[in-house]
Amino acid sequence: MVNKCHETLDCSYTNVHKSLQIVRISSPASSYFEKTVYPGQTVDFTAHADAFLEIYNADLTSTLRVDTLSCLELAKTFQPVNRFLNTDRKVEKLADRQVLLPSVG
Repeated sequence: MVNKCHETLDCSYTNVHKSLQIVRISSPASSYFEKTVYPGQTVDFTAHADAFLEIYNADLTSTLRVDTLSCLELAKTFQPVNRFLNTDRKVEKLADRQVLLPSVG
């Protein structure tokens, strides 16, 4: 049996906002990762399946955490991990997130 927590994923995040962002991986098992992402810039990274990407908006005076995304959602080849999900659904990338579309049929 494969331990999903130690599986690594190739992930991608795009800053679709007008402000500078700082992204950081939060996971005890992952090595340290922090990157400044400019508006419109895409950053590629590798993370463990159980990791989360923390997103902070940055300006001259402060940094504010605005979102936390599962690295599973940011994986370049997103696969549903819940065995009860219908795996016939299409996956479509919208802006900086991948969205599971309802089944047709």
